[in-house]
Amino acid sequence: MTTDYIIEADEADEDDVIGTRQDVEEADDEADELESNREAQLRVRLREVDASIEAARSIAADAARSVVAAFAAPYLAIPDDLFGVGGYVAEDLLREDGTVDFAAMHDALRSLLGERPGLAGKRAVPSPVTPGDAADAADAPRAHWMQTVLDTAREAAEAGSGEIDADASNEAPAWQLLREQADAAPKREIAQRLRVKASTSELEHIEGRRDAIHRAHITAIAASVLGRGEDLFDVGGSQVADMLDGTGSVDAERVRGTARELANSRPGLRRVKRPPVYPNTGVGQTLVVDRGPTAPNVVGVALNEMTRRRQLGLA
Repeated sequence: MTTDYIIEADEADEDDVIGTRQDVEEADDEADELESNREAQLRVRLREVDASIEAARSIAADAARSVVAAFAAPYLAIPDDLFGVGGYVAEDLLREDGTVDFAAMHDALRSLLGERPGLAGKRAVPSPVTPGDAADAADAPRAHWMQTVLDTAREAAEAGSGEIDADASNEAPAWQLLREQADAAPKREIAQRLRVKASTSELEHIEGRRDAIHRAHITAIAASVLGRGEDLFDVGGSQVADMLDGTGSVDAERVRGTARELANSRPGLRRVKRPPVYPNTGVGQTLVVDRGPTAPNVVGVALNEMTRRRQLGLA
């Protein structure tokens, strides 16, 4: 009887091992398919975000260049010489909010024209503006610039038509349009910077989600070797990037190999396949326990036999 139980227990263990192996293989197949679909979606989304970021940066750079060139136009014959000859970068001449840094712009113009006087435009760069009677010293450079832009626009309009008559047409006068464009350029750049910031945040969110998906997949594969799949990261110190192949997908063989190396170096982390408490449980058989005779059973049987013989008159 004991030998029969040992054989049945061995068969049950073998069935459990085969079933566990099949479950792991099915889970790996499902995880691989899910990972493949998610990876494809993430790659498409990442390409879209990258394209949006590049477009936003290009637009923001163009807007910044336009703002700075508009400021330099009265003082340079060719405003782009500020970049091509002077080597200045438009973003370095703007504040954080996208407006022109008039002090930096003033210094850049004076430095460039000091070295290359032949680049000068119709107007000379004024001396540094002092507050004087101005209520706000910070507004003095901007007020000077706006007045210069308006004066230049009026001169151009008068040279073309002889006078400025805003009522003669439904269109706004040239100087007003120029002022609106000058005011709108920094706003456009700010909007583009906000778009870049939003796109960058979205990109970081997508990358974080992708890493979480990869980590969950790697943990599931490592759990076939380790008692806790997370030990591959927490104890082994592995990184998600180390478990990916050249295409950015999870390399299942590399994960299992790394998990085996960790289990060999730290045997306590290895997954232990414990036999069931009752070997026959769960395999369609009824548990039968073979108990040997006990003293109460022997006495009970003897008493029952004596009673039966007395009733039959055999005693």
